[in-house]
Amino acid sequence: MPNEMEEKNKRISFNPAILGLKADDGQPHLLGSRCSACGKVFFPQQALCTECFREGTLSEYPLSNRGKLYSFTVVERESLAPKGFQVPYAYGYVNLPEKVRVLKVLPNNSQPHHHYDRLYSYSLLAFLRT
Repeated sequence: MPNEMEEKNKRISFNPAILGLKADDGQPHLLGSRCSACGKVFFPQQALCTECFREGTLSEYPLSNRGKLYSFTVVERESLAPKGFQVPYAYGYVNLPEKVRVLKVLPNNSQPHHHYDRLYSYSLLAFLRT
């Protein structure tokens, strides 16, 4: 079983169309797209704006690293957990300031799941390392 240091130093593979480094802060960000005509933001990136239906108006847009928990569930049955996940674990939808909602595995700090609250703010950086 890997120790804590090995877990922290584990390399993470990712799709560069979904995750990138923002030049001004050097931090990893999920990459969405933003329409220059209407301002709508999408995740994942799209080729056509489904808000104003204009072509050629979408460009890459780094999303915020923090958001508010919208909803969550806790998986306690080992038979329902994906390979490599230890139960119990929680995942939920996080609303970002750009009005985009993403699915995120929530941090496991060995506390009962009732501590998750819709008012908590979650860092997406943990999502990126999951």
